[in-house]
Amino acid sequence: YHSLTCKKGGDVGLRHDHLRDSAFPYFRQAGLRPQKETPGLIRDSQQRPGDIYVPIARNGQGKAYDFAITNALQKNFVDHAAAVSGGAAVQYAGLKRDKYATALLNQDVPIAFQPLVMDAFGAWDPDALISLKQVARGGSTSRNQQYSVYLSRMMGKFSLVVMRGNARALLRRRVDAVS
Repeated sequence: YHSLTCKKGGDVGLRHDHLRDSAFPYFRQAGLRPQKETPGLIRDSQQRPGDIYVPIARNGQGKAYDFAITNALQKNFVDHAAAVSGGAAVQYAGLKRDKYATALLNQDVPIAFQPLVMDAFGAWDPDALISLKQVARGGSTSRNQQYSVYLSRMMGKFSLVVMRGNARALLRRRVDAVS
């Protein structure tokens, strides 16, 4: 548990950044003209609610996509995670929405907010999956590839990035057995 949630040493942040960076080309391939870590999305705030910002989404409004990886073993998530598939991701996505969605919408130029949350074991929030499938649909069309193959490769890439980040965190914190 500690290895996958401890912010000391930078493994949690690095895992997040690698996930964001691996997703960015897919947003570009989908023709969404993404911007990475766009500052100033919330007026008069230093908060950065969007790892990937799409200036114009389907409805003509900008959209901020915020990646997060949570741990289903956290005390406040474990019961829900055990009862609902992707429960920890669903719960954490709700917390992210509560934190940023209203602030982004209540501006001169409203921005939609979409958390893209998965748990450290690979389960995604269903709303995140819907958004990622839309990205894959655009990317598969622009690349003239079969949607199911494109989606499978994209989601496989994301899973591998998170698994590598988990492995790195675990290995850096392992205690060698003393003979």
